Amino acid sequence: MPFVGDDPAHAGTARRAVRCQFTAWRVPEEQSDDLVLVVSELVANALTHACDRARPCPRRVWVVAGRHPGAALVAVVDNGTYDARRLRPLPADNSATHGRGLRIVAQLSDRWGHFAHPQGTCVWAARDLCGQSLPGPADR
Repeated sequence: MPFVGDDPAHAGTARRAVRCQFTAWRVPEEQSDDLVLVVSELVANALTHACDRARPCPRRVWVVAGRHPGAALVAVVDNGTYDARRLRPLPADNSATHGRGLRIVAQLSDRWGHFAHPQGTCVWAARDLCGQSLPGPADR
C-alpha cells in the first residue's frame, strides 16, 4: 500500500500511483478517472479527520488500488478512530465550504463503504466495469 503520511501534498502521489496501476490493469478511463477523484476525496478526509483526542497526530494514511473480475476499487486507511456516525454523506449545502467529500464518493462509485481496520479506519469505493473482467497475470 502506498503510504501517504500526513502531508496533503502527498495526495498527488497517491493519485498518480492509483492511475498508473489502473492503466497497467487496463481499467477503462471513465472508471479510472472516477476512482482517482475518489482517492483525492478520501485522502483529504483522512488527513482532515484522522487525528482526534483518542489518537493524536501524527496522521498516517495508506492507499490501495484493487481489482476483481468486473470491478475496480480503491481503499484509504487512516490511523483515526473508527466512528461510523461520521462516515455518512452530509446533506447538500451549496453554501458550505467543506463537507462534500463523501457525497462525491457516493456519486462517483457504484458501491462504497467503511469498516474498522487494525490501523484505524478504512473507507473503500468500487466501480463496476460494465460486465468486462480485467486481465489477470496470465493474460499479459
